[in-house]
Amino acid sequence: MSVAVQTVTDLWARGYTALPSPRRVALPGGDLRLDATWPVVLGKTIATGDVAVTSLAAGLRELHGWDPAQGRKPKGDGQPIPQSIFLDVKAGTAGGAPTHLAAQGYRLTISAERVDVIGNAPQGLFYGVQTLLQLMRRAPAGHFELPLGEIEDWPDRELRLLHYDTKHHQDRFETVKAMIERAAAFKCNGIAWEIEDKFAYQKHPLIGAPGAFTKEQMQELTKHALKHYVELIPIVQGPSHLAFVLKHEPYAHLREDPNNNYMLCPSNEKTYELLFAMYDELIEATPGAKYFHVGTDEPYFLGDGVECGCRKRKEAIGQGGMMAEFIARCAEYLQKKGRTVMYWGEWPMTAKDMPRLPKGTINTVFQNPKMGEAYRAQGIRELIYCPTQGDSHFFPEYFSPLKPPTGTMTRLENLFETISFGPARPFDPLGTIIGTWDDSGLNLETFWLGWAAGLSYGWHPGTPAPEEAAAQFMRIFHGPECVRMGEVYRGLDRLARFWTRAWDRAPSKRGPGYKRQWHPRFDRNLALPHLPDVETLDNRPFFVERYAPLLKEAQDAKKDLARVFDFVMENLGRARRNRYSLEAFASLAYLFRDFIDLLETLTNAERKLDEARQAVYTVHFKQAVDHAMAAAQLVKAHVVRRERMYENLCATWEKIRLPRGMADGEKKFVHVQDNTKNHPADWTPDLSYVIKPSRDLDLEGWAERVEGAARTFQKRNPNTGRGWRPDGHFETLGGYTADEEM
Repeated sequence: MSVAVQTVTDLWARGYTALPSPRRVALPGGDLRLDATWPVVLGKTIATGDVAVTSLAAGLRELHGWDPAQGRKPKGDGQPIPQSIFLDVKAGTAGGAPTHLAAQGYRLTISAERVDVIGNAPQGLFYGVQTLLQLMRRAPAGHFELPLGEIEDWPDRELRLLHYDTKHHQDRFETVKAMIERAAAFKCNGIAWEIEDKFAYQKHPLIGAPGAFTKEQMQELTKHALKHYVELIPIVQGPSHLAFVLKHEPYAHLREDPNNNYMLCPSNEKTYELLFAMYDELIEATPGAKYFHVGTDEPYFLGDGVECGCRKRKEAIGQGGMMAEFIARCAEYLQKKGRTVMYWGEWPMTAKDMPRLPKGTINTVFQNPKMGEAYRAQGIRELIYCPTQGDSHFFPEYFSPLKPPTGTMTRLENLFETISFGPARPFDPLGTIIGTWDDSGLNLETFWLGWAAGLSYGWHPGTPAPEEAAAQFMRIFHGPECVRMGEVYRGLDRLARFWTRAWDRAPSKRGPGYKRQWHPRFDRNLALPHLPDVETLDNRPFFVERYAPLLKEAQDAKKDLARVFDFVMENLGRARRNRYSLEAFASLAYLFRDFIDLLETLTNAERKLDEARQAVYTVHFKQAVDHAMAAAQLVKAHVVRRERMYENLCATWEKIRLPRGMADGEKKFVHVQDNTKNHPADWTPDLSYVIKPSRDLDLEGWAERVEGAARTFQKRNPNTGRGWRPDGHFETLGGYTADEEM
């Protein structure tokens, strides 16, 4: 596929934002200036409660403080009145849209006298309003501007999905509602929700975590989503990724291996009784939804069971055949319930396993052309899958080179290339899905740049360029008042990568994972400065030398940190929308500062121990003890700062999510780690996984051992020390006596 694009889009060249980029834009030149006196006029079929109308009013209030008057088209010739924003639906308006996409099409006409937003259908009208809100910019003297011209627009493909993973956290009810509205504004029409234990299953109440969403809450969220033309698509994983179920003893008999809580047995009929009961409850909780996702990725140990018959079945048809059979069994049940089934159709399935899959299902992760041909031959549509995060902790690597096979592309460039020009394009994909995973426990606010860019390329492949997409996103999401937000994102990206690679890796104290070859476990660690010898206070210094490259990087990271703090704090006073995202970014900046503070504290502590050793050499025993005690106090003070930072981070993150590991009345959270995976967000039951590597260093214990060594040295050298003067004579020096208190 080849798409010719300009260096920048016509709209952005004129200073106007629209993300996704509209398909057809005609700008003869000039701008329309309007003000808050312009009413919103509705076509005869448009109700005042239509989401396009309410969304326009809410957007104008939020962005511009404009509370527009609403009315209907006047009688007479039926033409909209001058100096108004006119909303209507008229089939065939976006005439170039294919029939199956026509409902999502719209035309936006901006003339010298009025603004017309006409949808092919109500959904198209809603999308036209979102484009109008993005385009509108402030002008002097309380006016607003729009570019004169016409936009005709419709999507490239039917589906534009976000993958929303709540494996290790639960956002608050209002957070999810706001997320739906945000996603819809970027023309998302589906959220594949890996809900895990964040749903309160009534038939299996043990599975749901404390505070999990009830059926009634999910029904309300589903209704809210459908109102915004977004479908909530439940993901119930199987046969793998089920530690949230199999960690509970009453379900342990369903495991493929009794020692592994990661995967259930596909040969056990009780497996399907459980899964189908979970399906039923989520179907009831998402009325009006079309799709259901049955997971199926990473079934590493499929067919390992011997007594259950899995091993025999694997020998007969292979792991891929077993996976296809599992999908078919689940799909058959869900299809009878009226749902179209989605799954992660990847390894271990190969092209030869495709005939076992039911037609009409959807593979949500395109693999390669050979598999694409096999899926197409089986009558199975696919989605282009592309993630918006990788291995970095705390912030996605939007602007950083990725690992092979993506080469030197950044995350944004990879989204652009994979969705717009990737190998899935010739296979008529049904749409796109933008992946995000909860494995590292990132704050929800960090995902929006990737989500918005991915949705944009899913709507209109090949435009805008990643650099422009990022710039437009900053203007739209954070508002034109905010400055240098691109530098904030780039700085947080670099700081996250610095944190991620800075730690030493050591074999995990938890031991190796189940069949360790898949996900070897390790702990993040640093070698602390050596403890001083109790006889000589010799600390055998090594920390500064060993970590010299890291300490140099830390100085560069401090420069990034200073810029991030400057712009985040400045923009907190400027932002008119999505201000919480800046609070979340500030919490990350403080977390990164804490790590740099740790490195500097350990550096300074070792230097104090160096001074203690040198003081002993010159027989300045009192000063030696003072220096050693000062080293311990430096580290203790850091621990106090770290814990204060952590408390502040928790308070900030819990504005949009429930406290991790919380109890709900008598229901307690059961924290049993996955036997296979080593997700950082699963390291602790609460949010403290963000500082677990630092806590694992046992800095308090190190400081106490330093103090103990200093006290022991003091007791063994109780008398007055002797110092040496340059003239060769010794002088009496004040020193501690054995019974002095420290």
